[in-house]
Amino acid sequence: MNPRKKKKLLISLLAVVTVGIVCLLVYGLTRPKEDKQKTSPQVSKTSKAEDGSDTTKETKELTENDINYKKIQSTLENPNNPASKSMKQEVLKAITNAQNYCQKIEFAGKAEGNVSNSMAMTQNPMVQTFAMVIKINKYSFDSSQLEVYESNSDDVVQFICVMTKAGSDNNYWVGNYNIDAKQLQLSSYQGGDIGATFG
Repeated sequence: MNPRKKKKLLISLLAVVTVGIVCLLVYGLTRPKEDKQKTSPQVSKTSKAEDGSDTTKETKELTENDINYKKIQSTLENPNNPASKSMKQEVLKAITNAQNYCQKIEFAGKAEGNVSNSMAMTQNPMVQTFAMVIKINKYSFDSSQLEVYESNSDDVVQFICVMTKAGSDNNYWVGNYNIDAKQLQLSSYQGGDIGATFG
């Protein structure tokens, strides 16, 4: 064989081997990562707590109720300053009175706030919406979840009123309670399966 042909053959063979090695390296470096990702089980990350024990970090997805509660809570002036137990009882009595009125009214769209139903300071479209939530959508005030907070005014406390219905997301109301007048001012609501409303 001609030395020139040998040289060309050797260079060609060397080029094929080099390309083959490069392909194997690229395949070898990328393929195992893909396989590991596909076959390795999800493992929780653990960290050491102050007492030396392992703790598992869990990421909790927010529910619709969590999101709606946070939106309502963000409207409070002092969410870290709860009102007294006696003030909470006073607000509870007023909300219960308002709910009783809404349950008894013939048409939710005709509901009006007044002193006797504890909603004299609430605009009528908001009273009507509150009545729809109770009368038409069958939500009930959950007194165990009532939260009452101090406000920036001496004669007002703020509250979060939770309305519940089996099988549905909660309906959250936030408002003011005038201590001197003993009246609710329902100001906004969030969440729940309530359909069309007035407020």
